[in-house]
Amino acid sequence: MTVKLVLLKSGEDIIADVNEMYTEEQKLIGYLFKKPCSVKLHRFSPESDGKNGYQIGLNSWIPLTKDKEVLVPLDWVITMTNPIDKLLDMYKTEIVNKENKWW
Repeated sequence: MTVKLVLLKSGEDIIADVNEMYTEEQKLIGYLFKKPCSVKLHRFSPESDGKNGYQIGLNSWIPLTKDKEVLVPLDWVITMTNPIDKLLDMYKTEIVNKENKWW
C-alpha cells in the first residue's frame, strides 16, 4: 500500500492508495486511486490559550460511485506527497480498516 496525499489541478486534496498506470509501451498515463477521499482542513474557534485550532475531515471523493478505484489522468495531478502521520493514521483507521464505510 502506498498512501499519498495528492493535489489535483482542480485544487482538491485527495488521500488514497495510489498506483501508477502505464501503457503497454511503459509510458505513464495516470494514477489509480484506491478508496480516494477528499481532505478538508477546518478552522475552529480559538482555544483557551488564544491559538486557532484545526480539524481534519475525510469525505468520499466521489460519493455516488460504486467503484473502489478511480483512474486519474496524469495531467490532472499537480503534486503527490506523503501525508502527515495524523492524516495517514486517520485514513487507515477510518477508511482502509473499515471495508464498508462508503463502498
